[in-house]
Amino acid sequence: MQKLTASNIVTFINQLDKKATYNYLNPRNKGVIRIVEVELPEDPIRIKRWEPSKSEIAEKKKVEPISTELIWRITNSFSVNQPINFDRVLGGSYNTRSVLKALLAHSPQFELCYSGRIRTTCGNPIIKRGHKHLMWTPDEPHKKGIIKETKTEIVISEVPNLEVFYDALAIRN
Repeated sequence: MQKLTASNIVTFINQLDKKATYNYLNPRNKGVIRIVEVELPEDPIRIKRWEPSKSEIAEKKKVEPISTELIWRITNSFSVNQPINFDRVLGGSYNTRSVLKALLAHSPQFELCYSGRIRTTCGNPIIKRGHKHLMWTPDEPHKKGIIKETKTEIVISEVPNLEVFYDALAIRN
């Protein structure tokens, strides 16, 4: 089975056109993103983001990093052809999560999909359609710089997390 690494993600984003502006995945977000710098193999990706409809310009915006920690948390969540929901994986943390999601969606190995979700209320399961997810599809790359939406019949079951607590972790040679 293929394994995605943070270095892969950083490399994919580094291959995007740094002169281009990229849209967010949410059409209500009128902001745009530009990649300023990428430090390989997996150091921060530096970006600028602004909203032209508010007369903002890139030159007056500060450079912001997408942290290595954010990249690794997302990386560890991907499996081939399995959708993930960024907000659920990250628990709403990291103010650049929507930037990373948008840049990955513009990368050839990632596709946007709207998976169903099983919601159980009073013991009655209902499939709710149309929840935005991103999938890693390394065997079906698309054109760089565009967002490819794929149709899927995958339904996500939301079950409570199992928490594991450790009293101590001993490491021996």
